[in-house]
Amino acid sequence: MALGTMIRRWAMGLLAAAATLGAGRAEAAPPMLRVLVVGDRWDADVGEDVKVDVDSVDQVFQFGLGRDRFRMRAIERFEFTRDGILRAIAGERVDPDDALMVLVMAHGAFDPRSGAYLELDGRGPLFASELAAAIRARGNRLGVLMYESCQRVRPLPFPGVAAPAAPALVEKPLFRTLFLESRGFVEMHAAKPGELAVCLPSHEIQDERGVHRLVHNGSLFMQSFVNVLWMNAARRDAGWRTVAEMIGDDVRQRFADKWPTGLEIRAGFGPLVRRQPTQSAGLRSPAPAWASYSTRVGLTVEETGGEAEVVVTRVHPGGPGVVGLTVPFFPGDTIAAIDGKPIRDPADFARAAAAAGPRAVVQGRQIQDGKDYSIDLALADGGGAPGLKMDRGKVFFGTSLVPDARGGLRVVMKVPGSTAEANNYVEDTRILEVDGRPMRSREDFDRAMRDAGVQIRVKGVTYWGEPFTETITVRRDVGSPTARVR
Repeated sequence: MALGTMIRRWAMGLLAAAATLGAGRAEAAPPMLRVLVVGDRWDADVGEDVKVDVDSVDQVFQFGLGRDRFRMRAIERFEFTRDGILRAIAGERVDPDDALMVLVMAHGAFDPRSGAYLELDGRGPLFASELAAAIRARGNRLGVLMYESCQRVRPLPFPGVAAPAAPALVEKPLFRTLFLESRGFVEMHAAKPGELAVCLPSHEIQDERGVHRLVHNGSLFMQSFVNVLWMNAARRDAGWRTVAEMIGDDVRQRFADKWPTGLEIRAGFGPLVRRQPTQSAGLRSPAPAWASYSTRVGLTVEETGGEAEVVVTRVHPGGPGVVGLTVPFFPGDTIAAIDGKPIRDPADFARAAAAAGPRAVVQGRQIQDGKDYSIDLALADGGGAPGLKMDRGKVFFGTSLVPDARGGLRVVMKVPGSTAEANNYVEDTRILEVDGRPMRSREDFDRAMRDAGVQIRVKGVTYWGEPFTETITVRRDVGSPTARVR
């Protein structure tokens, strides 16, 4: 590229950056988990246990995500009303790409007509369906409602309230999967209709001064939730459905350990009314499609909704697996097999990526033209530089190109050290012609590269709209015949 053109591009880049700063546009922040705690910390019966649960949740998320990717706020006492809670959810500071989790820990019951609800001492009721609708209305990438409340059947003396219409810290793998990569809505309740959601028994200790004090241990459900996250933090093959099942199993096991013959439920200090044999925690909504992130492959994939393959949802350039730079996958591409092993869901993807050797053959279908591909790939931490298998003599331009409605092919990604980077073909540069051939599709570009000599003549448009024509020297240091290079 001519020196004058490079200087003009550099200057225009500075002007574009200044204009962006002047407009107050900040670079997109990485996704976070925002937790809003709706807990009755002031209640005489469960307040101390709620505080224990809040502290446990805070510790497990600091462990799993770190402070840079996690924020938690507990509502204040003046907010602990029906309208105050809904306002807190609606007004919580959260970006669209963040996950919003609402943890509910308060007294409640179940109305056969309107469902689970919170009892707010004359300031309610507030239905779980209203909480779910308020979370969904925020429109975040992921919404989670963890509902820790008794569900004893207690019909309301009025018809109820209709729910509104639903509108580089290394994180632990399970936390990334659940809170940073999953999309949709999750609602999990601590008990099923008719059951009580119980706190773990407190116990008395004697401190070094001989003073006896009561130690609270939190609620059964919330401590199971925290325990499952702690114990499975390193798992890469579990989504919300699996985690919910593990939480439910842990709740049932802890319940059985504490109350082997069932929980005695009495009317005040009166006679035994009934025994609750267990506590049934579980999902009250379909589990969302879950994602799996592999540092070795540098991609995040999700379920496809029934197909025997997974779909790429995020490409992670700059991470340990820099495949997103050296082999330009696109969101929407599918992965059907790794080293011949079928990839049916994100768990298969995580296991196959972890078990692969220094190299792996990835097969699937590309989103741009629907064609099948097969890529011979060097994986991160696998004994070789991540990227395509080298095959001397093939032209390596090093760009991801897509057709542009204005004409030509638009650069959407470039490979470090490639011909494209050496000649400053940045994102949004358009290539209109190569050696006099019009560029209308990726196939046009591939044919031009196969026929290219030492140099090629490129006609195009810079990302700020200035036409250019130049002669550049191309590199010839990559190109497996089976590899897809866009």
